[in-house]
Amino acid sequence: MAAADQWGGVNGLDMSEELEFRGMEYIISVSVADGQMLVVDVEQKDDGARWHGEFSSNYIEEVTTKTGNFKKFAKFVHMIRDSLKQNNQSVFVDLLTYSDLEMLRSRQTRKSASASAQPAAAGKTNNKRYLILTYQVEYDRVHYPLPLTYVEEPPTAALKATIRRLRAELSAA
Repeated sequence: MAAADQWGGVNGLDMSEELEFRGMEYIISVSVADGQMLVVDVEQKDDGARWHGEFSSNYIEEVTTKTGNFKKFAKFVHMIRDSLKQNNQSVFVDLLTYSDLEMLRSRQTRKSASASAQPAAAGKTNNKRYLILTYQVEYDRVHYPLPLTYVEEPPTAALKATIRRLRAELSAA
């Protein structure tokens, strides 16, 4: 059993889960570095495409403040862990593309006449992914977005981990 650290989490939290979003399988890996940095890696299982994000505890707390439902870093990490393990019905994750996000924004724009549509950005933003942590309770539903950038050339360690995973899948088949 790992020791609890100063933020109430688990020292060296490092977990991966396979999840499906819109018919595509992904491997979501989450770790906490030095108790202050949330690291998120997403790999599309069929083609190896990867996205990555690193979020400081200050960034996470700022994002949660902006939503109107503040969470301390430790609580947010616990929520992410529970959502990936799918053992808490109050929290869940979704993975959205830039166009998915724009479609949701346009739906909200139509619902609220005061908002104006923003032009779609081209280029790098189209290949971003957004890991959305949703916290849902009886009368509230709060979305915490985490932007992930596309990784053109994955690090060697990530490629080796993929090879090990594929070898294990082959030997189990």
